[in-house]
Amino acid sequence: MSLEILDQLEEKIRQAVEAIQLLQLEVEELKEMVLEVIAEIDDRLSIHDFRSTKGPYLTNLIFDLVVPHQYKYTDKEVQDMVHNAIQKKNPKCFAVVTVERSYIK
Repeated sequence: MSLEILDQLEEKIRQAVEAIQLLQLEVEELKEMVLEVIAEIDDRLSIHDFRSTKGPYLTNLIFDLVVPHQYKYTDKEVQDMVHNAIQKKNPKCFAVVTVERSYIK
């Protein structure tokens, strides 16, 4: 292999690594936004299994939301509150929320 081909491969790898780092940063920023939103709703709420998928018009924010076992709102009400708060904060994001009840006090 010539040095020119190796240089080209190295450049492509560098660009790919930078793209991955940028995507990871974007996902972390989106997760931080979600954490801020749920803290504003109720500081007893938490999330796990966060991921995002980018579509042509919206970014889906997919996560599990853990609420207290004896929570005053139904799962649907909590989903709607989180969804609406995220849409208000960033209209290009759509929350796909699975509500889980915590059984640990």
